[in-house]
Amino acid sequence: SNAIKVAPSETIYNGTWSNGAPEANKNVRFSTDFNVNGYFEACSCQIDDGVAVNVDSGAILKIENGLNIDPTGSLTFENNASLVQVNDAAVNSGKIIYKRNSKAMKPSDYTYWSSPVQDQILNVLSPNTESNKFYSFANGAWFPETKTNMMNPAGKGFIIRVPKPYIK
Repeated sequence: SNAIKVAPSETIYNGTWSNGAPEANKNVRFSTDFNVNGYFEACSCQIDDGVAVNVDSGAILKIENGLNIDPTGSLTFENNASLVQVNDAAVNSGKIIYKRNSKAMKPSDYTYWSSPVQDQILNVLSPNTESNKFYSFANGAWFPETKTNMMNPAGKGFIIRVPKPYIK
């Protein structure tokens, strides 16, 4: 017998949805700007070049599989917005902006970061942090990290000390 590839249907947003509203079994493609202001669910998500998708504070973007953001497209999550990805083996591409507000920090405080974050260089994330104040967590212990190391999506946790204004 012949093999048949079954792909989920797609709906494209260009001011209106081309194939009905998004749902868990439909791939979604954004070809014009869009704002997620509540619960939004799709099978996968594609953001075209030059398109901005914004997820409001408190809103949830839930996708079953992968997320693909073209090089000049953007996906921004406001403070308290969430991305839920169901398939642990999903492959993502492109850049995401996450905005997070924290309480005022004191000079010896640390900020906790976690994967999945890929290719974020530690001292680029916090350029004014002293070089010996980057750590990762694995196997129940904290380990020093070189400031030029990259975060990766291997489930590692990181802490970075509050930057000192006079360190360059």
